[in-house]
Amino acid sequence: MRDALINGDFSKLPPELEWHDLQELALGISGYEESLRLGYGECSDLAHETFRRFREQRTWEGDAIRLWCCLFFQQRLWRNCVEEPTGQDLNELQGLYGKLREELQKDASGLSQEELLRRPVFIAPRKKKDPRDLKILDPACGSGHFLLYAFDLLVTVYEEAWQDNDCPWSEATGKTLHSDYSTIDELRLALPGLILGHNLYGIEIDPRAAQIAALALWMRSQRAYNDFNTSRSDRRPINKTNVVVAEPMPGEKDLLNEFVASLDERLGTLVKLVFNKMELAGEVGSLLKIEEEIQSAVREVYTGVGDLFQPTDEQHWHTAEEQLLEALGEYAEKTGNGRGYRRRLFADDAERGLGFINLCRHKFDVVIMNPPFGDAPEAVKHYIESRYPHSRQDLFAPFVERSLTDLVPSGAVGVISTEAGFFRRTSEPWRREVLLKHSTVAALAHLGGHVLDGATVRTACYAMLTPSSTIDSIFIRVQGQGGRHKRLVDAIEGIPRQSNSPSVFATPQTEFEKLPYAVFGYWCSSELRNAFLVLPSLEDSAGRVRVGLQTGDDFRFLRLRWEVPPQNIGEHHWLTFAKGGEYSPFQDDVHLLLNWENHGKELVAWGKGRPQNTDFFGKPGLTYPRRTNKRFAPRVMPAGCAFGDKGPAIFDVQGHKL
Repeated sequence: MRDALINGDFSKLPPELEWHDLQELALGISGYEESLRLGYGECSDLAHETFRRFREQRTWEGDAIRLWCCLFFQQRLWRNCVEEPTGQDLNELQGLYGKLREELQKDASGLSQEELLRRPVFIAPRKKKDPRDLKILDPACGSGHFLLYAFDLLVTVYEEAWQDNDCPWSEATGKTLHSDYSTIDELRLALPGLILGHNLYGIEIDPRAAQIAALALWMRSQRAYNDFNTSRSDRRPINKTNVVVAEPMPGEKDLLNEFVASLDERLGTLVKLVFNKMELAGEVGSLLKIEEEIQSAVREVYTGVGDLFQPTDEQHWHTAEEQLLEALGEYAEKTGNGRGYRRRLFADDAERGLGFINLCRHKFDVVIMNPPFGDAPEAVKHYIESRYPHSRQDLFAPFVERSLTDLVPSGAVGVISTEAGFFRRTSEPWRREVLLKHSTVAALAHLGGHVLDGATVRTACYAMLTPSSTIDSIFIRVQGQGGRHKRLVDAIEGIPRQSNSPSVFATPQTEFEKLPYAVFGYWCSSELRNAFLVLPSLEDSAGRVRVGLQTGDDFRFLRLRWEVPPQNIGEHHWLTFAKGGEYSPFQDDVHLLLNWENHGKELVAWGKGRPQNTDFFGKPGLTYPRRTNKRFAPRVMPAGCAFGDKGPAIFDVQGHKL
């Protein structure tokens, strides 16, 4: 029972419980607070009313929260009586548990949104940590905005942990925060340095942005000192942050060869391998799985070396790194041959590269980011396709995969990115093999366009937990520009009160596997999601659905109807072209023309378009916009038309030509 409660997996609750287990389950919630929060009134009144109904009808009634609050109150009542229930009293409580278990294990697929929002949601408790052991990373940090917000939050976390008598020991010092800092003033004197030294990490490929981020964090630490009324003479110097630049190792071959010649053979071989594997760092950034590359390099160099009891890869690298740093320091001090300045630059660049490697080998509690999106640069496209095959469709997706599968084995990942990954057909592998397999999307705010400065891209902001769990996901839909901020705040504040907001949806993410391509159709009813499982598809039972061509250059191959002489319009030259368009059910004028002379000879020869299903060109059917903010809107497509990928077409409905 305890494992089921701790992990929030109610499917593992046993059929029967003894009284001591019933007490532990009852205390899984605070009945006093929950009954008031949900509008049930005092917990005692709720329990008495629930028991009264039971004794009248001899059956337990109510949702899971009502029943749990009742069990909570009964536990408190018997505890205050310093007795244990026996006989009929115990049987009634076990019956109450049986009904509660039934409600907790109820299939969520048929529940309404209001019922879903009233379901108990358990998030597995995480073991407490000393704040100095928390690690937070922004893997595409830019000028450090997210890290600044995290700094402010960490100030509060440290002060609360200092006051917590149960705060655990730090892995770094072996002592509690209160033991290391006997007064709150002592803690505040050290606090900016602790946060920048222990907690906040950033990776950036642009050196200027990384410098700005480091400066911003330094300035934020000075503001913290001001908030603490710390005099300038008492402030501890902040000399370093954990913001690193992802860039290749220094590229001067002559200096590299000279440096390697000063090392022993194995270490020199390892250095050359590491330098080669860092070549893409400046383009790939934190997506470079350098920790795996280092492991393979270490094994290549040190396999079979040493005694019977071999050091681990970690120990080999740690030893090699210490030797490298010492050798770099000595190399930088050499002044002969007029190369002293170049050697110092080489050594500094190499040390920064080692800093990037070390950061990538960390595991983090939290990753927060606004990753780049769109197509990957040509220089790194092959690397991303080979190392992130499920996420190669959009550049933001590998950042999410990297975080979920490598950087945060147990923690949280927060992202604001394009919404495309949740809905595009091409992103199905990312949804199935990354999101659904390795995480739980705990909450998502669907924001729409015009959120990011200077960008019209449609966005979503979401938080994921690793590893995956069984909790319901919360989705908040606030698309559109009118009052979006207020609507988002109101929706968030209404969730704890279980207010029935039309903007809030609670959906187990496993439900999305029922939908085509596992799209995150959180707004769909359970009946609609189930329909995709039980009802036949149009393609298999009633007609043929086809996607049309992509020209690759509409300005070159498309014209408005009035731009082309009427005698040139027809199957041998300009075809009328259905390309989606505005919402217009049943009928819409087809006002575009496609250059299809000689069966599209020019477009095919050009090679950058994508002709497909051209054997259906000219046939009558139905067409509809592929993407719309309204409902499905098919309209007639007369004979003689071509159609595009944004205006798919339906033919031969029920086997009859239209």
